[in-house]
Amino acid sequence: MLAIGVDIENLNNFPDYSTGDERRFFQDNYTKNEIDYCLKNQNPQLSFMSLFSVKESIIKADNSYMGKKLNNIEIKFDDMGKPFFGDFSISISHCGNICVTVAVIS
Repeated sequence: MLAIGVDIENLNNFPDYSTGDERRFFQDNYTKNEIDYCLKNQNPQLSFMSLFSVKESIIKADNSYMGKKLNNIEIKFDDMGKPFFGDFSISISHCGNICVTVAVIS
């Protein structure tokens, strides 16, 4: 059975890691590896938002992840920078402050 999850996020509605106000949010939703990855990027907030969005897409495609903390879903990247998680095919796209993600599993 083919399952598809899609999510859209707006950067204006997303917490900023650099302010320190929402550190608990980041600990609950990201692994240490993901936090390190995002902080190395030119725009960490955009990277955090993208990973959050793709995790939401994964949950929408596979409800067995519903109710679990998002830091239990670790998005990794191959040598070419392509994101992956388990048997999912993942796509992340940005346009300005908007991020759209798709997760597909068959």
